Amino acid sequence: MRVKKIQHFAGGEFLAKRNVSNLPKPTRELRCAESVKRENTDPQKHFSRHCGKPENCNIRERSTTLWHEIAFSTTCCNTSDCIPPTPELMPQSNVPIGKVCPACYTIYHTSCEYNYAMQCTGEENSCLILQGIKRKKELTYRCGYSSECKRTGIMRSNGKILFLSTSCCDEDSCIPPQRTIRKALRFILISG
Repeated sequence: MRVKKIQHFAGGEFLAKRNVSNLPKPTRELRCAESVKRENTDPQKHFSRHCGKPENCNIRERSTTLWHEIAFSTTCCNTSDCIPPTPELMPQSNVPIGKVCPACYTIYHTSCEYNYAMQCTGEENSCLILQGIKRKKELTYRCGYSSECKRTGIMRSNGKILFLSTSCCDEDSCIPPQRTIRKALRFILISG
């Protein structure tokens, strides 16, 4: 049995290694991926290596809602034992583009009050609703990128499973349609 290593990094420094048995090899459906994430609440960059789907490769995005900001990037390679290029974060832009979207973040609830509005900046050109379940239900309304729209699926990273459903609208101050995670999962199972 072959054992592969997944490495976890923070701030570009090696933190820990853990052995993972039976990690799948790259295929048309899976790639070796490396991701980097930074939140405004933590100045360190956090790197991870994992298996990923091709549609989740070569992504550079920034997510901002109310007072929370996350920047993330993923790169991939598709040969056995390959090392993906080091992902780089998208530069931050505070220049408003004139678009306004509802802003909300809630945990353990299935709806948000739309009491807040946020100015979209940089290349954020859509109002977005993101629903996810990792250890808890989360719901976020925010400005986003058109590339994030309709991103639905089951994602695995470092042994964690995230169920994700995203939808968008492009009009100013619009409220995107909310799909339930159950409907999103049914769509994944039927189309997958």
